[in-house]
Amino acid sequence: MSREIFSDVANKWALLIIERLVERTVHPTIPPRVDYTLTDAGRALRETVSGMCDWTRQWLGHIETSRRRFDTLTSP
Repeated sequence: MSREIFSDVANKWALLIIERLVERTVHPTIPPRVDYTLTDAGRALRETVSGMCDWTRQWLGHIETSRRRFDTLTSP
């Protein structure tokens, strides 16, 4: 359920944003090696997303109750 709520907050552009927050380093070795690391912006985003996940876990029961109440009030 927390994934569903989080997906409501995130959108289809999230991967494009994160793609721009990753550094790619190609090492000229045999076999080739590529390292990926988060930029400072990516690390900051990870902290923000982690906080949103924590919030979702904390308030999940409240969110589910509110949804059920809304569904009850709006159903014919």
